Amino acid sequence: MIRLHLATAALAAFSFGASPAASQSGPAPAALVQGATALSAEDMRVLAQQLLNAGRASDAAQVLNALLDRDPSDPAALILGAQAALDQGQPAQATGLAQRGYRAAGDDTSRYVAARLAARAHASQGHDTRAQFWLRRARQAAPSASGAQSVAQDYAFLRNRNPLSFNLEFSASPSNNINNGSRSDTATIGPFVTVLSESAKPLSGVQFDAAVSARYRTLETERAQLSLGFDLRTTTYALGQSAKDALQRDIDASFTDPSDLPRSGSDFSYTEASFSLIQKRILKAGARPTTVTLQVGKSWYGGDPYQRFIAPSISHTFSLSQTDQVRLDGFGRKNQSARGDRTDAFGSPIVDPDILNYGAGINYSTLQPSGNLVSLGVARRISSSDSAENDFTAWRVSAGLDLAKPIMDVKFGFGLQLEERNYGESIYVDGTRRDRSVNAQVAAQFDNVEYYGFSPVVTLGVGRTFSAAERFDTEYATVGMDLRSAF
Repeated sequence: MIRLHLATAALAAFSFGASPAASQSGPAPAALVQGATALSAEDMRVLAQQLLNAGRASDAAQVLNALLDRDPSDPAALILGAQAALDQGQPAQATGLAQRGYRAAGDDTSRYVAARLAARAHASQGHDTRAQFWLRRARQAAPSASGAQSVAQDYAFLRNRNPLSFNLEFSASPSNNINNGSRSDTATIGPFVTVLSESAKPLSGVQFDAAVSARYRTLETERAQLSLGFDLRTTTYALGQSAKDALQRDIDASFTDPSDLPRSGSDFSYTEASFSLIQKRILKAGARPTTVTLQVGKSWYGGDPYQRFIAPSISHTFSLSQTDQVRLDGFGRKNQSARGDRTDAFGSPIVDPDILNYGAGINYSTLQPSGNLVSLGVARRISSSDSAENDFTAWRVSAGLDLAKPIMDVKFGFGLQLEERNYGESIYVDGTRRDRSVNAQVAAQFDNVEYYGFSPVVTLGVGRTFSAAERFDTEYATVGMDLRSAF
């Protein structure tokens, strides 16, 4: 049986009241078990608790079965019955009793004990994912901070043992520029100045992001681990009325078939699905593992096939001290069009260029004596493509600060990124094009607000791209909220 914190002591928090039988000392005699049906329901509960405390789980089960014959939904009998079944090595029976006890429970303490027993029973059968689900239920009903912390410790134990893991993400972010539209109303292309369409200007609305990822550990040795992964991410938008009106003006002004013009937020949606192979290996005794990942997938834009891609990466973290570490990253991604044959308004074929991205980065992080976490990073990225607007080199510098001490029960984190991209020849400017961008975020995690082990995080983000090409001179501001696991 795995080491879980719930034991008989956890049941001590489950109060059944006092009765004459409760004052007896030592194990209850067998004759009392046989005559248990003559006792009141309250006395039978106390007797069963005494038998459990004395290590007589089989006798306790007989008393509890008689009690459940009277009332099949008695929460105390169901919860004590689950404990008795576990003590007798019957986790499958304990699972059913604990789950019934949770549904019948009328207070948080009862639900907490029932959920912990259900988690323990599932874990004893090797059902770690279901055990983790019940631990989140226990966390929601935890009667004290120590009980909540105990749940977190058990969850971490199962997370490390369970070969299968899931991660769910969801966020909603109002934004004044969901489409990365230009600040300008016009764009210069060679000697011509053109008026930008409404869909190329900032559109306001709400961005919705959802993601699910799964990992399955197929092989694990003392120095190596191999996992399979699946990721599905999608972003869609709900446009404000002013943005809807702007898109309608594009449709009304179109001289060609407007069916390809965006009409709603879903026309800007992006979805990506991928499978991955992940290997972690300790190359040298005492070193941290090196992670190598190979990812293949496909993306959709506006609901239509967009790109196929393959993306290898490698990462290794060096521990400089107990508080300082450096992470090195190498990455690449080859995007190939998945749109199929298309033609423009004049019947000419549209050729979507392939894009090859690759680069490397280094990140340094340190845990300060105050408990604050400070990080600094530098990355070099190269994008190679037949399309001039996707062919560039870039440097990116980032900094982060996570405060250890909450401010008014809220944890804060800060991020800043600076990037410079250098393009080759561009139709939007004379000569070469250079874009400089700055992005900043402030995240606030409300740890005092929790639901099934998840706490809300509100993030404020602002960004500005400075470009000589009006089409790419942009700015945005957004406020987002998502849920993150508290343990």
